[in-house]
Order: sequence, then structure tokens, then C-alpha cells
Amino acid sequence: MKDVTYWSAVPSGQVYSGGQEVMERGFCYGTEMHPTMEGMHVAIGSGAGPFECQLTELLPETRYYVCAYAVCTKGVYYGDQLSFDTKALPMAVRTLSVYDVTASRVMAVGEVIRDGGLEVTECGFCWGTEHNPTIEGLHVKASVGLGEFGYYFSGLEKGQPHYVRAYAINEEDVAYGD
Repeated sequence: MKDVTYWSAVPSGQVYSGGQEVMERGFCYGTEMHPTMEGMHVAIGSGAGPFECQLTELLPETRYYVCAYAVCTKGVYYGDQLSFDTKALPMAVRTLSVYDVTASRVMAVGEVIRDGGLEVTECGFCWGTEHNPTIEGLHVKASVGLGEFGYYFSGLEKGQPHYVRAYAINEEDVAYGD
């Protein structure tokens, strides 16, 4: 199995005809073990030899089972079953709102909506006087895991525009909200 993504994968197979005519070959696949032609399948031509295709419209973060098949003059033959897991969608975080603005403080609310298949070890807010602040600059940890989180900022410079956006970190990535 190669090129496994969130929504697709590329299996490869080989048909040995054993002297029979191979009228159709392809792959059976699905989320249940032992897929057959009665379920989801894709035909990839005819004849003996190697072949591959791209399975599309798969669900993210899902285990699939796949096997090659060949329709020959003496019946349908299935190859060994393999399994693969599609990737989890990337981590996603959003900055929900900024409110309760006074001369000395402001409340920011964010939300981690997807963890990317890994534990979110930190989430919070980046802020500064430049657009699109990052964790390389001023930032504060507000929570961990999925869900909403908030933080009251205080001590901001009066009369100076400030920018804030939510962030989340897992062991592979940093994601930012707007």
C-alpha cells in the first residue's frame, strides 16, 4: 500500500493467469474484513501482470481492508487481504471571539476542533502588535486537549492595536486560528 492520505490510497496487485483468460482484475475494499466483489470494488482492466489504482473518497482516520481480485474463465479469485489506516485530518484550531474589552483587559476564546490524531498537549493564545502572531513571540498556555478555552489578557498598551489568535500544539505540529 502506498500514498495513503486522508481520503485515498494506492494498492498494487499482480495477476498470474495460470493459463486462464483474465477477463477482469481489480481491487475489493471496505471497512469490514474480507471484502468481495459484492461490496465496493474497482475494476482495473484485464489480463495478467502487475496493476495498481488510486482508491478515492475514503473516510479519514478509518481502517480499510483491501484485496486484489481476478475474474477468470474458471471463476473469481481473490488475493491476500491487506489493511491500512487512512490518515487523521490535520489538527485544527479557531479563534472564536474577543470580548469584555475594557481599558485594562480583554477576554479571548478559542477552540481546538480536531487533534490531528494525536494528543493536544498545549493550547492558548499568541498576541502582539503585528498581524498573525506566533508562539515564537508572546503567547500564553490556556488549556490542553480538545474543546473551548479562554484567557483574560491584562496590561495591554493603551491606544495600541493588538492582534490575538488561538494556537494548539501536538507532538507533530502547531496549528493556528484566525
